[in-house]
Amino acid sequence: MEIVLPLVMAALGLGLGWRTLQAGRGSVYLVLLALVFGAAVYLFVMAERATGWDGLGYLIFAILGAAPALIGLLIGGLIGYLRGQRKRSKDEAQ
Repeated sequence: MEIVLPLVMAALGLGLGWRTLQAGRGSVYLVLLALVFGAAVYLFVMAERATGWDGLGYLIFAILGAAPALIGLLIGGLIGYLRGQRKRSKDEAQ
């Protein structure tokens, strides 16, 4: 059951990255990337500052939630960018 959250977060990031860059909305992608990266950094910083079990909670959510979403967003963005380039080059050829 503990694998569900990382898979869902990675799938959401993958889908959002793919759709935004395939549609040619690079600015929306960069905002999403900055938000997720900021959330991951915030959670890691809070894990360092917190004491006891609180820090462990921040760290677990950073590892199981923010990190897979960031990785999925990066991979989805790469796929969307490459497919968008292929689609644009195919449209120019016709």
